[in-house]
Formats: sequence, structure tokens, C-alpha cells
Amino acid sequence: LSFYGEKVVIFYEFVFGTYPYYKGYNENQPINGGTPQNSSLKEHLEVVEKNITDRIPDENFNGLAVVDLEEWRPLFDENFYGLKRVRGEPYCSEIKKEE
Repeated sequence: LSFYGEKVVIFYEFVFGTYPYYKGYNENQPINGGTPQNSSLKEHLEVVEKNITDRIPDENFNGLAVVDLEEWRPLFDENFYGLKRVRGEPYCSEIKKEE
């Protein structure tokens, strides 16, 4: 999927940086580490910068740039219901290791 033009550019999560997720919500198929704790923020930001400059080459762009994150919810608790439960265990395990 892609949508970009003179006034609106949409960046979808799977083609924006190295967004971590689980393919098909399967804990055995982590993509880009599966969780933010298992990912490289530095690498993610380098790829994001390239994604942005590729899609918005005009430095004077004055339209809207939208990041469409459907896999991750803004409220932490909403990320662990139904199929999204696959995120809970790896995330909580990483927190426990740090304690």
C-alpha cells in the first residue's frame, strides 16, 4: 500500500523504518525483533530518515505526513488483548530481565 502526493503522504508501519512486530501475531515469527526492546532505535531512525527523504524529496513540503500504526495502540494496555497478546509475554520478560 502507498499513498503520497503533493499535500498528503501516508507512511504505513510495515514500510516505515524497522517497525518491530510479530508476523501473523505468531510469537515464533518476530520481525525486526518483535518488540521495541529487541530492536535497534538507531537503525530504525536511519531507515525512517531514508523513508521520509525518499517519499518527500521537496525540503519545502508543507502538506501532511501521516504515520499509520495499526499494530500498536497508544494505550499500553490495549496492546495485549486478543491476537495482540503475543506482544505481552516477550515484552514483560524483557522488563523482568532488567530488574
